[in-house]
Amino acid sequence: MKKTALFVPACLLLLTGCSSEHLSSVSPKEDYVVTVNIQDHSLSFIETDSHKEVTWVMPFSFQRAEFLTSDQLLLYGKELDGVYIYELSSGKQLDKWKTGKGIENMIRSSDASKVYAADQHRRSLRVFTPEGKQLKEVKLDSAPFTIIESNDKLYVSSYEKADMYVIDKASWKVTDRFQTHPRAVGGFIDEKKDELWLGGHGSGEMIQDDIYIYSLSNGTLKEKIAAPVMPVDFAKSGNELYVLSHGSNDLWKIDYKTKRIMKKIETGSNPFSMKRFRNKLYIASYDSNKVQIIDLSTFQTIKQIPVGTGPFQLLVREDETP
Repeated sequence: MKKTALFVPACLLLLTGCSSEHLSSVSPKEDYVVTVNIQDHSLSFIETDSHKEVTWVMPFSFQRAEFLTSDQLLLYGKELDGVYIYELSSGKQLDKWKTGKGIENMIRSSDASKVYAADQHRRSLRVFTPEGKQLKEVKLDSAPFTIIESNDKLYVSSYEKADMYVIDKASWKVTDRFQTHPRAVGGFIDEKKDELWLGGHGSGEMIQDDIYIYSLSNGTLKEKIAAPVMPVDFAKSGNELYVLSHGSNDLWKIDYKTKRIMKKIETGSNPFSMKRFRNKLYIASYDSNKVQIIDLSTFQTIKQIPVGTGPFQLLVREDETP
């Protein structure tokens, strides 16, 4: 993965200071696609109907974000000594979890009762309450990266080794471990088909060109699908699977039943992340500093929206009011 040196200009620090009072309110009654822009440590909130944009420039560098609730956002990064919680409706910092450095990835559990964190310094999978209390810590023997949740298990990949750890959510123990391809990044689970789909960048001179499909029950490789170069993110809509290839700037459309490539289109430069919201795909292009919107009914680009510098991750916030 491309590493980026993060530099905070002194003038920007003077403007922002350590306060969040300057941050605009983000309405809780709207649907937003959010970009995490890691070069200028900002967040861009794009309203999905009007495409109006609210920008937050933060007084610290961070790498990723995750929703804690529809109105609370976690901001974190491997070099930060904690996880910051911001409220969208007020624009204010609510709390900071004192996790220590090393948090590389976080996801909220499907029932919103927990937050799972891949801690690379401690080489562990950590489980937190929504209030930031650590419930469990599962020690691993290598640095964790991707976290994928099923009904009763967590699948946690290592970025150092070609390993997938299977963690039982009842006992919080590693119950299985199987070999995958090196540096697996991005993926999803289909429990009905007994399948774990994984993308990745490759390792060393071996650039990854394929999507790998593994058996959930025994960890064996079932199939590979060519999607060059570096397939790193997935989105599904009905019987269509969309795969984002970071290395070739391509978006692939795949028939999910037959696993055959249907179409592909070009994306912006150096895309890392995409999200589906209703009948549209949103793609963050890191070097283009834009979000590309794809209409899934036509599989065509309908709009490109300038955002902050270095959009690296996308999130979707959907209005949950009755």
